[in-house]
Amino acid sequence: MKIKEANVEEIFAVKNIPEFTEMASDKEALEARYRGVPHCIFVAYEEELPVGYLIGYEVDTRTAYCWLAGVDSNYRKRGVLTGLMAAFEEWMRKSSYTLLTVKTRNNLVDMRRFLAKAGFNITKVEVMLNAKDNRIYLEKEI
Repeated sequence: MKIKEANVEEIFAVKNIPEFTEMASDKEALEARYRGVPHCIFVAYEEELPVGYLIGYEVDTRTAYCWLAGVDSNYRKRGVLTGLMAAFEEWMRKSSYTLLTVKTRNNLVDMRRFLAKAGFNITKVEVMLNAKDNRIYLEKEI
């Protein structure tokens, strides 16, 4: 697997991420989220096929946020997200960020497991009407 820094257009080549809505295919909506702040976009490739991506950006001079990360469901449990997070953490170190934050949803069980194994700690839970939709905020010192 290769991880490359990319531009926003390159993430659209990653297919089969059922968790994401149409916003994940709207270039303008994506760019608006990180416009004007330091950010990074990484794409993971298996034999030249794009299989995952991660978009992160600065929150403040100490903190970076892993905003959008997805892996083609045919390539999960193969270390793709681990590789993308490692690239993001390296970008953070080079940029002197020391706190990595992320948000997930209660119904994304595999992501919750990944984050727990990766050393993230829950800092807040935003309770929704349906518990499956609860937002879980996590962080990790880098």
